[in-house]
Amino acid sequence: MEVLIYLSSLPIVERLGWVLFHFLWQGALIGFVCALVLRTVSAQNVRVAYLVTISALLLCGLSPVVTFYFVDSSEVSGFETRGETTPENASARNALFEETLDIETSAEVVFIPEAKPFIFSN
Repeated sequence: MEVLIYLSSLPIVERLGWVLFHFLWQGALIGFVCALVLRTVSAQNVRVAYLVTISALLLCGLSPVVTFYFVDSSEVSGFETRGETTPENASARNALFEETLDIETSAEVVFIPEAKPFIFSN
């Protein structure tokens, strides 16, 4: 559980979350524009329709990459990033991570009875 808390405090995770959030509306907008253009293109002009759909797919693949480059999680969220590394919280984060690695687990062997295959018979 501590590992998840540690990972969620990283700036990259918050940034990826914002990229995913922005891709929701970006993908919907790309799909809407693609559908509008496909409605206006005549059914006999297959090459243009193919070009439009391939372009929409490429835009859907490219938009998260471009968004990741431009989105700064501290600017978008309007407050200082939780995972921002300062000398004060860097040592606390390292201690938390080291503590999670030192957790001893007790493994218990559980024997499960062998399952017999179910055979359909007429």
